[in-house]
Amino acid sequence: MKLDISHINGLISNMQLEKARLETIKLLNSEPKNLTLNKILSQIYGKMEKFSMALDILIELEKSYPNDFDVVNNLSHYYLKIEKVALSLSMIKKAKSINPDSPAPYQNAAEAYILLKNFDKAETEIDKSLEIKQKLESNYLNYIYAIELKIQILIAKKEKEKLEKFIFNYLNQFLSSELILQLVQINKNLINQSMIDFSNEIISQKLFPSHIIKFQSLIPVYFFLAIYYEAHDKIKSEDYYIKANQEILSIQRYKIVLHQKNILEWINMYKEIELLDLNENNKGSENIFITGLPRSGTTLLESIITANKEVFGAGELRSIDLMFQQFLSLESNKEQRKINLEKFGEKYIENTDAIKSNHLKIVDKMPSNFSYLGFIQKALPGSKIIILLRNPWDIAISLFKQRYVSNVPYASSFFNIGVYMANFEAIINFWLSFEDIKNKIKVLKYENLVADFENQQKEIYEFCNIRSSFQQDLREKHFAKTASMNQVQNKVHQQSVKKKEFDGFKDEFLSAFQAQRDFWLSKKILTKGEVFFGYLD
Repeated sequence: MKLDISHINGLISNMQLEKARLETIKLLNSEPKNLTLNKILSQIYGKMEKFSMALDILIELEKSYPNDFDVVNNLSHYYLKIEKVALSLSMIKKAKSINPDSPAPYQNAAEAYILLKNFDKAETEIDKSLEIKQKLESNYLNYIYAIELKIQILIAKKEKEKLEKFIFNYLNQFLSSELILQLVQINKNLINQSMIDFSNEIISQKLFPSHIIKFQSLIPVYFFLAIYYEAHDKIKSEDYYIKANQEILSIQRYKIVLHQKNILEWINMYKEIELLDLNENNKGSENIFITGLPRSGTTLLESIITANKEVFGAGELRSIDLMFQQFLSLESNKEQRKINLEKFGEKYIENTDAIKSNHLKIVDKMPSNFSYLGFIQKALPGSKIIILLRNPWDIAISLFKQRYVSNVPYASSFFNIGVYMANFEAIINFWLSFEDIKNKIKVLKYENLVADFENQQKEIYEFCNIRSSFQQDLREKHFAKTASMNQVQNKVHQQSVKKKEFDGFKDEFLSAFQAQRDFWLSKKILTKGEVFFGYLD
């Protein structure tokens, strides 16, 4: 058994998750109640982002092993992943009582308080976690994620000097590509020659112990150098961005055609429930959705909507996507679909009510929610939905320059970005073809938002029924746990409009976009009218 478990752990380390899952299930067939094997299977589902399946296993285990630290701590972790904050905090408290000397529950608590935007509590918890980790580990790279959480907290609190001192405290021990990447995003002027030399040494390395280690070593270095050279050597900067994305592509197993398949499935399912009336027109009236493509300005828009005492900014919540996948998996008739949609809305409101605390409203800015707008409108007919559009080439460049791996898997290729944008255009046009949906959605262009900020802000508040006054200082303090977190705290500007970069890839992007658009034309989801909402006419 020990050899089998060691083999499975090796598969997990190499991210061969499906193979690890099958091997674990095979062993569980002989020993279905084996605690270790069930913990491993839960871990595998967690890494596969099948959090409900991971939770199902742990909930059953807790019945037999209520004081098992791993079971309780992992419950807190996965409850947080599905945004069940109260349950997560309850399990965190229990995990601390079982083993107060473990750093894990304090780190989980820090993540929970970041979501709740209680940054003082988050800092207290992560400091405790780091204190314990430093006693257990001599090499801080073994707890780099906890360090990155502390960096996020200090950015949120706008404690710049403390933040820089914190990063250098670790860099002075020895250099880390991950921390150098964090530093260059915060202040390029703090980069020194030793950091550049260190990065070039990693690039010149001929052999790596594994493909995974090569990937983990090179990606942050390439992005660091790309950002560092961006202002004074455009050619060198673009070359490093290209190399970084080539490394990401070499390890990804992303199939762009699956998104097309999913859209067709969503369209066909919506047609089945199109005439369903849930008769609760005010349901979800406290919920606001910002949606669009990543890097289209959704974080900026969230900072505007939450620049008051009325609206809580929840950032990118996973709830809609996770619950919708469950909804899709339920085989049922139309009446059961209606019941399922009602539960869908109720569960979402339950989640967001626990997060927004004493605020009247809450905004969810998960970009991928654009896939489900018709279903959201059915389940939460009182909610407000804003679709944010932006010049597609500006978005493509911005996507390519971010370190996305699994969360935006298509971003490492201009071809994939073009295809994905055509899919976005298709599903948005499908939703807007229904008058009852179109009348409840505000379509906004990023370029208009930054060019006519004051008037656009007023129109947004009127649409969202926000009665509180807009406060610029609150907007500039806004925190977002995304690639935009350093940018959004600046003044609103138009520097990101009509970008002139990566010109050699523009034809590839446009060709992929048009080819995929032709597919949607053939399916009569799109018409031959304006292209990408008028941007590419």
